[in-house]
Amino acid sequence: MRTLYRLVAVAGLIAAGSLLGSTVGAQATDHCPDHQGHPGKVELTDDSTYSVTFPDGTDFCVKAGTGASGKLTSDGSEWTVDWLNRGGQTPAISYYVIYSEPGDPGNGDDNGTDPGNGNGTDPGNGNG
Repeated sequence: MRTLYRLVAVAGLIAAGSLLGSTVGAQATDHCPDHQGHPGKVELTDDSTYSVTFPDGTDFCVKAGTGASGKLTSDGSEWTVDWLNRGGQTPAISYYVIYSEPGDPGNGDDNGTDPGNGNGTDPGNGNG
């Protein structure tokens, strides 16, 4: 009878461990805000891009591995992935989204050099 109780206890521990193991190892994937269907989204397929450079004043987000940068504004310098994936490696960039560029009416520089952000909400400069 004791053997039966031990077997049941061990089986219960194994079942509990497998249930916990499947949820503990799971990691949520972050994405850039409004990335689905955004006209400024650029998908990268080469698996070897770890940095990008945008013009000063560009609002952007970068997705790499299971992380995303969140919406940032470029200072014109190179932006490099600064987090590690679960394997301890720097993940390649999957995609980036450009929300606005210098010259978009909504970004405050109003230099009129950008033809618009493509999402149907800004008129651009009319020459593009």
